[in-house]
Amino acid sequence: MVALSDPFAYSNGTIPSPPWSSPWSGFALPTVNAGHCEPAGAATLAYFCTHDTQCTSQVQISQAIATLQATTTYHESSVLVRQSTTGSVSGYQFAFHRDGDGTFHYSLWKNKPGGGFDTLGNTTAPAGPHSLRIKVDASNNIICKADGVTIFSVTDSTSPLTGTGVGFGVYTDNLSSVPTIDDWIGGDAADIHTFVELFGQANGAINSDWTATSGTPQISGGVVSLVASTDTNAVRTAETFGVDQECYADVTVSGAGFVWIAVCNTIDMTNLAEIVWGSDNGGQYEIYSAQAGAAVAAVTGVGWSGTRRIGIKVVSGMATAVVDGVDVLGPIAVSDTGGGPGIGGYLVTGSATIDNVSGGNSAGGGGSPTLTPFSLKTEGGKYLLTEGGHQLLGKHLV
Repeated sequence: MVALSDPFAYSNGTIPSPPWSSPWSGFALPTVNAGHCEPAGAATLAYFCTHDTQCTSQVQISQAIATLQATTTYHESSVLVRQSTTGSVSGYQFAFHRDGDGTFHYSLWKNKPGGGFDTLGNTTAPAGPHSLRIKVDASNNIICKADGVTIFSVTDSTSPLTGTGVGFGVYTDNLSSVPTIDDWIGGDAADIHTFVELFGQANGAINSDWTATSGTPQISGGVVSLVASTDTNAVRTAETFGVDQECYADVTVSGAGFVWIAVCNTIDMTNLAEIVWGSDNGGQYEIYSAQAGAAVAAVTGVGWSGTRRIGIKVVSGMATAVVDGVDVLGPIAVSDTGGGPGIGGYLVTGSATIDNVSGGNSAGGGGSPTLTPFSLKTEGGKYLLTEGGHQLLGKHLV
């Protein structure tokens, strides 16, 4: 069973081989630049790669964050499953691309082993970035999602592909337009227990990768925006998770209320371990346990301004709260188990938003292969690379 991830936290230059290969004629490895992948330098050349570790089943997933530029040169970013490892490139390819007329599109292509391709789906898309995800099952059903919303759902009943590779690709007609791929995850679907959520969908109720348990979180302008006097909570249900979990998010609060980022969050909310930021006593962080029915640890008098990345991890029954890469509470014992990562809050006055959520099985537990959530963002003139909420690299923009 195979579970893979790559935040591309390498030095700038051609992506390392291993763990990546581009074994097909006419294709080359992409380059790493400031923590993401992009075309390496020669225009009109496709940069596709497959991970050296092959899947052990035909039920596969590949997902990543795709970004395009505001130009009219054709360029694309894509994720692939069932890739071949020899001969001509083949595989199911879910792409986010900008055409020569300036319009954005999603496409699903079947790249054939003998050359050529079939278009299995095409539709217009909003400007990105977008979280792309393609999954194929044992019956050759292919589901493509962007930001948690199903874009294509088709069955390939005509000579379905059977490759064991998963990977990604970037392509541009001209290097004035640079597509990028970041935070890639892939492998056997049964072993994917991590996610990255950008909330890039249209305004409205949160996408179907989440299940609302009280109130329904609303997307507005690419973030979850809490509604005043409404108790809001949602559990991540698109994946399955082990006993040990972690979850992180960018949170902005102005006014009075509470925002929580949770793990072990069950649909009935009888189990819930969460970091809470509240407005009591001038502000406080707390670890709240639903099993205990109370806060089990708290730091009061915490001021709040701007955006904070808050998170919680539970390993072997011990919870630790993290704020901006620093452990602020714990580890402390909690008995909450089951469920998955979650988000929510209660707003009294003002505004509160949640964005850029990442989570999954924590290192050291869960009984399944561990994938660590990474995040790359710009802040204060720097690229900030974090792993599980902890800053790994702060590099000045050039």
